[in-house]
Amino acid sequence: TTSSYDGRSVTTSIDSNGDGVFDEVMTRIEDDAGVMTTTTSRFDADGTTLQSSTTATTSANGLLSSVTEDSDGDGTVDLIMSESTTLEADGGSLSVTEDQDRLGNAYSVAPTHTTADGRTVTQTNDYDADGTIDLSVVTDKDLSLDGIETQTVTRTAADLSTIGLLTVVTSADKRLVTTTNDVDGNGFNDIETVF
Repeated sequence: TTSSYDGRSVTTSIDSNGDGVFDEVMTRIEDDAGVMTTTTSRFDADGTTLQSSTTATTSANGLLSSVTEDSDGDGTVDLIMSESTTLEADGGSLSVTEDQDRLGNAYSVAPTHTTADGRTVTQTNDYDADGTIDLSVVTDKDLSLDGIETQTVTRTAADLSTIGLLTVVTSADKRLVTTTNDVDGNGFNDIETVF
């Protein structure tokens, strides 16, 4: 491992099988704006032919990040994964994860909204990036005055029908947890556990 005098550039070389040839090289660089870029390069047995590489970039405030993957080492990016987070005025947040192909075309989008108190998280998935939500998962947490916590996870299909409902109730002293699971969303609990 070598690093610059200010520690903003660090390179780590790994010989995983002890044959004297570096199989993997990881470089981490922080620029003047605080953006952190980490590139991991994986090599064939000769130590020079690039097998694949991954580059991860994170903004200084952590609200923007991306990962690019060159899966075959030909120098062309095959997959782009990005995540952007927006902080809302009321304290909530919206994070959007997007997968793109080598041409930059989105093929999967997954926004996640979290309320300011963290009690409700709504994740939607557009698996084919056609603009239609294919699956929605809403997690709600409620704490009653007597200390009982109830968590519900509701799964909704593209046609807005409920396709699953999980409920977990935890007693105030945390000694009793009751879980009911309607795995197909037909309104009847298929599984119930108490411990």
